[in-house]
Amino acid sequence: MFQDKLYPDWNKCLRKIWKTGWTRIYLFWIVLIICTVIVATGIITDFVKWDSLNRDFVSTNELSRAFLASFILVMDLLIVMQVSVNNISWAACMQL
Repeated sequence: MFQDKLYPDWNKCLRKIWKTGWTRIYLFWIVLIICTVIVATGIITDFVKWDSLNRDFVSTNELSRAFLASFILVMDLLIVMQVSVNNISWAACMQL
């Protein structure tokens, strides 16, 4: 958004900083490392006690988690296929 020219008058100071040098790349890696450390710390330690937080409101097992993962995968694939189909003209597809 900051590098686009769609809204040139929006937040000029931040856009100037965002476009200079390697700011976007550094910021991406810093945020990625910080988020990874936070998630890994939350998984490794017992900081969040999920059993007491959940209280069997939505009990999960391996089967329900597998269905959730497969649903997410199928939705991602449908989005990718929809984007790729929309970029190809139907006339070109019919000629194949």
